[in-house]
Amino acid sequence: MGANPDDINRLAREAVSTVSPHIYRTPFSKSAYLSEVLAADVFLKLENLQKTGAFKIRGALNSCWKARQAGAKLIVTSSSGNHAQGIAYSCRALGLTAHVFMPEFAHSNKVRAAMSYGATVHQVGETYDDCYEAAVEHARKEGGAFVHSFDDVDVIAGQGTIGLEMIEEGPELDLLIAPVGGGGLIAGVASVYEKSSPRTRIVGVQSADYPAFCESFRQGKVVEVGGGISIADGISIKRPGNITLDIALRTVDDMVTVSDNDMVKAMFMLLEKGKMVTEPAGAAGVAALMSGQMEVSGKKVGVIVSGGNVDPLLLTRVITRSLRESRGLLRLSVNMPDRPGSLRAVLGCISSARANVVDISHVRRGPNTAPSMARVELTIETIDSESLRKVKECLSSSGLSFTIT
Repeated sequence: MGANPDDINRLAREAVSTVSPHIYRTPFSKSAYLSEVLAADVFLKLENLQKTGAFKIRGALNSCWKARQAGAKLIVTSSSGNHAQGIAYSCRALGLTAHVFMPEFAHSNKVRAAMSYGATVHQVGETYDDCYEAAVEHARKEGGAFVHSFDDVDVIAGQGTIGLEMIEEGPELDLLIAPVGGGGLIAGVASVYEKSSPRTRIVGVQSADYPAFCESFRQGKVVEVGGGISIADGISIKRPGNITLDIALRTVDDMVTVSDNDMVKAMFMLLEKGKMVTEPAGAAGVAALMSGQMEVSGKKVGVIVSGGNVDPLLLTRVITRSLRESRGLLRLSVNMPDRPGSLRAVLGCISSARANVVDISHVRRGPNTAPSMARVELTIETIDSESLRKVKECLSSSGLSFTIT
């Protein structure tokens, strides 16, 4: 079937009865914080709360159901993580066998999740594109049905059910923002909105390190772009889909990119203000809003938060870095005489400046520590620049050498 938005809209409506029994109807709710900060009505479609932790299960269920109808018993796919989980879950629900190919450096939590749903996982190459060819060859040899993670009409239609829910539940939007990797999500949702809410402006968001879809959209043809290293594995695609780009050129109004730093800020904001865990790709739409690339004042804006399967170690780094930037969280290393009262003097300087000790380590032995000296390593939280100035001034006047990072 060709890339026709009208066909995708029709197939998305048909897909509702297929996917609905197996998924959550995720919230589409107003963000009080973003609405106030941006002087707009901002609504978030929370697919990070979806089964398997991401929107991908919708397209996976629809495509697996169609494959089973055609007689398939084995489903093969390639994925950086979320589609793999969606396929694994869908195959278990539909009584099919799943073989998924994932990059060697896929986050371990996503690999374990796919396995927990019963899939056989093969890890090949460094990126999605690397394991794609291996998956296609495996499907050919084993006689399985290969399900593309985004460039597949049934997958796109399944993702379109998100748009149907948003239209049914929310206000008519002036602007809809969606993360983009290969384009399955935005192609499905934009096709639905093109039919039911044509006045809504559709904008896709991609990682600045993997801007293949963005560049292809601007040039009007498929362009392969070599990527860098990004934390947003879910949208780190070197080449968009032929079907998805064709649909996007007919239904999407604009594309923008965001940096890893933008996504980190958005992830922390959603965690702190919204009490929501998101992965970098899942927060890309919010990152675009917060980066100020679009004028949204006075408008009704919808953002798809596409997934929440973040590696716990990455989340820890995001929190630590964000706290350092937003709360004045600093690492303080002080050399002091190894005698009673020295540590009290250090803590007194911190207390007098109304700073707070988050953690502390007292080192009395070490290759770089003189026998008569000790070193204390502290993480401190300062109120503002004046608080930090007072800490420095007090330590210096006490004759203590220190470094701050």
